[in-house]
Amino acid sequence: MDLRPSTLARDLDYLNRYLLPTFGEMELSDITVSHVRTWIAGLSGLGLAPSKVTKSGQIMGKIMRSAVGTGLLKTSPCTAVGFPRIERTEMRFLSPPEVARLADSIHPRYRAVVFLGAHGGLRAGELFGLRVDRLDLASRQSTCWSRWSRSPGISTSNHPRPGLGAGGCRYPRS
Repeated sequence: MDLRPSTLARDLDYLNRYLLPTFGEMELSDITVSHVRTWIAGLSGLGLAPSKVTKSGQIMGKIMRSAVGTGLLKTSPCTAVGFPRIERTEMRFLSPPEVARLADSIHPRYRAVVFLGAHGGLRAGELFGLRVDRLDLASRQSTCWSRWSRSPGISTSNHPRPGLGAGGCRYPRS
């Protein structure tokens, strides 16, 4: 499996926090659809965000599909399990005067980061992974060849995923 270090760290964190306490001592063949459904309901009952419950279930599903693929199980107990609905909230964007007020309210050395973040079309990881040698101020372009990410116990700087800003990011002319 070819996972980024940050993805691997996140998945291991979920495994240790949410899967092993319930299933760690069980034989794979003893885990039923009912066990998985009860576990999912229990995670939701603990107040975990639906996205965390779903990600935990997806990791469990990967483990079980692997067990089926290697012949340890005939079927996965995760195939008939539903996850909580993840409600999408409408994104709120700062207006240009709000961006200016934000930039004015922080240390002057970070003003450019606020403006580039607000108007540059970069994701946070791309913004924090941007290097000076990737800025072309004359043509008002940046090239996003690295991104920064932080997961439990690990910070990395690596290339953006294909299709997520890799290659070139323009920021608008004012």
